[in-house]
Amino acid sequence: MKAPKRFIKFIEQEKNIDEVIDWVMEVSDEEMEVGDVGLADKPTGDCQGDYEYCDQVEHASESGVYAFSGRYYHKLEDSDLWLVYEYYMCA
Repeated sequence: MKAPKRFIKFIEQEKNIDEVIDWVMEVSDEEMEVGDVGLADKPTGDCQGDYEYCDQVEHASESGVYAFSGRYYHKLEDSDLWLVYEYYMCA
């Protein structure tokens, strides 16, 4: 899913970041911690579908995977830029 173009201004001016995080939480439909919201010229990681990429790490112990963390990217509407954020999610 593409992110709204207005987020570029929010991130550049460091204003309304909570609105960006609220949007992330709504479209992800996952319980997770979100931080370090920014802009990127190019995504990294694996394609997750239309206009989304994820660069994820599994955190595990001898008893199995207990969490995931990484960076997630959404293409911004009418822009060459990508919305990027770091996340941490319990398994």
